[in-house]
Amino acid sequence: MIRETRSADDIAVVARHFPQFLSGNEVKDDCRYFVAEQGGEIVGLIMFDHIEDDVWRGHFMMIRPGKGVIYARQAIRKMLESGACRILGMTPIDNHKALRAAFAAGMRYVRKSDQFHITECP
Repeated sequence: MIRETRSADDIAVVARHFPQFLSGNEVKDDCRYFVAEQGGEIVGLIMFDHIEDDVWRGHFMMIRPGKGVIYARQAIRKMLESGACRILGMTPIDNHKALRAAFAAGMRYVRKSDQFHITECP
């Protein structure tokens, strides 16, 4: 299950595992956050930061692997239902597993930069 959150405590649970993406428990005004839960425990975070107009960039961080694609699909669907027209994903060049997960979540390949594979939805 995923749920949208603005709780600094929820974000801090994931920030300990992904300090490169999240600084402590900071909640940014121009971001939307969805926590993924299993059995009442937070197992991941999907964060969308607002780029421009109706374009958002997704960051998918799973503490416990397994259902990340399902959670990503749910979060993407919620974003599109609430008015986002385009969601971009940036996957590190060497993270092939994450790129496969992005495709499984409905993202399509756009291009490759020096450090990232760029994907988008819809």
